[in-house]
Amino acid sequence: MNNMKKLRIALAVVFSLCFSLFLVACGGGKEVTEIELSGGTRTFTEGEAFSTGDLQVTVYYRGSDKAVVLESGKYEVDDSAYNPDKAGTYTIV
Repeated sequence: MNNMKKLRIALAVVFSLCFSLFLVACGGGKEVTEIELSGGTRTFTEGEAFSTGDLQVTVYYRGSDKAVVLESGKYEVDDSAYNPDKAGTYTIV
């Protein structure tokens, strides 16, 4: 069972804050009001490589009722804190 320890990924708060800052800086002055993360892989087996899986990032801007779904090349994920050989909880930004 030691080899099957699950690794948990804590994305929500730090990930959302980083996206907000990135999108405001690159969004031509549009104010981001909400970022929604859905899908994606959040639990890994010890030894398994990190992957965002089917992560979908949806951005909402002030003054627009239209949600913008970002393609995978439009955002960045820094997974350098992740260690596949050590069970634990990691913050991915």
